[in-house]
This record gives sequence, structure tokens and C-alpha cells, in this order.
Amino acid sequence: WPLLAVHSLGLDTVWTVLHNELWKGRVETVGSANRGPLWLYALYFPGATLPYSLLVPLTFAAVHRADTTGARRRLILLAQCWIIVSIVLFTSIGAARRMRYLIPAFPAVSILAADVLARAASGGLGARLSGWVRRFELATLGVLCAAPIVLVALWLHAVHGMSVWGVATAAVAVGLFFAGWAVGK
Repeated sequence: WPLLAVHSLGLDTVWTVLHNELWKGRVETVGSANRGPLWLYALYFPGATLPYSLLVPLTFAAVHRADTTGARRRLILLAQCWIIVSIVLFTSIGAARRMRYLIPAFPAVSILAADVLARAASGGLGARLSGWVRRFELATLGVLCAAPIVLVALWLHAVHGMSVWGVATAAVAVGLFFAGWAVGK
């Protein structure tokens, strides 16, 4: 294919395209795009890892660490350090602030959130905090169940011109159907 490209486009054109794509786009413009303030990750990272990011601060609380021992404690410490080092490292090293640099820290957020959920289910966080986590779980489940219904309703309104009341009635009917099906099981 390189010979066909040179034959049909000419050597100068192919050389210019390769130089622009491979050299200028990869080497010369590194760090010159997406500049942002140091606090940019503090805004975007919690939003990108929702809903789990709401549970992560609980892993730093003393009540969470009170009876954690052994391998579990080391895993929690590793995940906490993983997040902190990722944010500090990519905030201070380069001028470019890109969210993709923090994608490797997403599993650490999931690990910490899973630990909070497991501790709340076993009662290891105390009654008040476990109740808050349980309400958080139910709210998250409600949003995840309602989101597809809302998207379909918006699609029906935009594409088929259904009225808002017609869409709302259809959404309630579908919700009641699935609620009745779940209760009947």
C-alpha cells in the first residue's frame, strides 16, 4: 500500500501527510493542547467515576479503618495510594490536563467503593453510616432503572411526536408492569 499511495498521490504529498500525522501531531504538539488549571481533575475525576466516587471518602474515615486487618487493609491502602498518586502525578508532571490520564485510577475507585458497600452490608460501618450507604444504593439503583425509561420517553417525544403526557403514561405503565412482575416472582 505505501507504493500505491506514493504512485497515486506523489511522494511529496505522502511525505507531508506522514510528517504532519506522525511527527507534528505526536511529538511537537504534546502538552500544548488541553491546558488547564491544577484543580481540573478535582472537578472531572469525581464526575467521571460517579456514583462510586461518592463512597470513596468513607474509606478514609477512621470508622472504616477501625477493624480492617490483614490483606483487606493492604488492598484498601493500595487503592487509596493508587488514586492519590495518580492525581498528584498527573497534576504536577505536565501542563496538559486530560482526563484519559486518570483512567487507570478508575479500578481503584471501584475497589474502594466495593469495600464500603461490603462493609455496610455486613454492618461494619455502624447503623447510621450503613443506613446512609443503603439509601445511596437504592437511589443509584433507581436512577439506573429510570434512565433507560427516560431516554426512551425522550426518543418517543422527539422522533414520534408523542405528547409529554402520553410518554409519561407509557413510562408509568411500563414501570408498573415490571414492578408487578418482580412482586409476582
